[in-house]
Amino acid sequence: MLNIAGVLVGIIIGATGASQDTLILSALFIGTIALIAGFFWSALSVEKSVIWRHLVFVAIGVAITTLILNSIILEMPLSLASLAVALVQNFTCMGIGGFIANAVKH
Repeated sequence: MLNIAGVLVGIIIGATGASQDTLILSALFIGTIALIAGFFWSALSVEKSVIWRHLVFVAIGVAITTLILNSIILEMPLSLASLAVALVQNFTCMGIGGFIANAVKH
């Protein structure tokens, strides 16, 4: 998610001539909002009794996919720090999106 958001935000902010810090913060913000929406949508697609188990598997898969894509696209080596950031971001967004879906779902 963050990869796609980064490309879109990069094009928009790059055209305006903003700094790289603005690009990183904007991509992180938009990617986080997209992750929350994705987890919300994913939680709505399963029964209420299995929402959290389902979301944990989705969060782990998204974190691994993000790390692999970053490694390939940005040619970054995988590190413990990048794994920690990916897991924290994904599980935080999972909690928010899952909580909202759980509250909305009957």
